[in-house]
Amino acid sequence: MQEKNITFPTDAKLLSRAIIKLAKYSLHHKIKLRQSYSRKAKQTARQASGYAAARQFKRLQRCIQDLKNWLGRVLRDIERNRKNTVFSTGFLSLIDTSKKLLLQERDTPKKIYSLHEPGVQCIGKGKDRIRYEFGNKASVVMTNRRNWIVNVEDCANNPYDGHTLSRSIAGAEKITNVMVTEANVDKGYRGHDYKGAAVIRIAGTSNAKLSASKRKRKRRRSPVRTFWNYSAAAVRP
Repeated sequence: MQEKNITFPTDAKLLSRAIIKLAKYSLHHKIKLRQSYSRKAKQTARQASGYAAARQFKRLQRCIQDLKNWLGRVLRDIERNRKNTVFSTGFLSLIDTSKKLLLQERDTPKKIYSLHEPGVQCIGKGKDRIRYEFGNKASVVMTNRRNWIVNVEDCANNPYDGHTLSRSIAGAEKITNVMVTEANVDKGYRGHDYKGAAVIRIAGTSNAKLSASKRKRKRRRSPVRTFWNYSAAAVRP
């Protein structure tokens, strides 16, 4: 899990930021809005934060509905005044993201969690300290002996860890031109998709028939993963 540099996403925060950014882009493109709602959006988002802390959910929902109404007005105003104006790529991307943000509900798949990183996923890793992390999964393959990184895979759409193992090992073999004979992985790789000749050893399984050197290599996976804070597989060519 590679976390992105974003704040914890709330509906009020995202809606207010979308309104403020749309107003700035409109000013830059010389689009005259009837009302930008920038100042009101900032004040309402602050009120919503207080209502959420006080568990006053009816007032919170009223603030969120106000922000949605204002965002819809700004978007419609931009479309009406667009005419022959050529929009920049950033403006078009922001308009598209704002429309998705306006329509998304609690159970909407592929929700927007950040305006500047719309591809961010909400990933539950089962940690007591942090229930959910916002970022993307990255599969990193490292040598077991000296921690050389031999392959990195960007795993879009939050796949199951075990379904990335085959691609990760194949990528490592392609880059190094060396066949992998042994891979030590964590428990997230149970039920993996690898069908090759390499031996896959999952953390927490029995060490009964392993030699001392193989046990040592298996234990090495934990410090490798802790050091890099990735979903890592330690491999031995």
